[in-house]
Amino acid sequence: MSIIRMSSRFFAAAIAIGLLLVPALASAHPGGKARSHRQNKARKGKRARAKFPMKGTDFLLRVNSRLARIEARLDKRLAKNPKLSAAKKAEIKARFVLRSTAVRAAAVKAAADGTVTKREARALRRKHGAFGKKGKRGKKGKRGKRGRRGKRNRANRGGHRAQG
Repeated sequence: MSIIRMSSRFFAAAIAIGLLLVPALASAHPGGKARSHRQNKARKGKRARAKFPMKGTDFLLRVNSRLARIEARLDKRLAKNPKLSAAKKAEIKARFVLRSTAVRAAAVKAAADGTVTKREARALRRKHGAFGKKGKRGKKGKRGKRGRRGKRNRANRGGHRAQG
């Protein structure tokens, strides 16, 4: 037998085995559907994605738990940073408390009628920002590595790249 014939038979056998295994693997999950990464995270006890319209009490629980997690992370980072003075730490904490009370008040207002729609939640997020995501990352985080690389290349114009 020639090498071409053997390799083509091998590939045909591999494809046939693969086609036989696909339905078996798909039926391993309930309902025959493969789970997404988000569903697996929700299954393991992580936070599930919000479903709207949502009860007002559930929405308030989500907002308060998120703010509590952010506050815990802020306290941990403030305690870990020895360069900050106590006055600066108190100022940062006071700004957080001021902003979090505004977010909580807006959440209570959105949940006043008993249900929170996706539009109301989105309006709250737009008005108060993605809480905790604005720090150092600002606009630089959106540029990625390219922004940094461009500055280095401009400074290095007389280097090896300029030579032909």
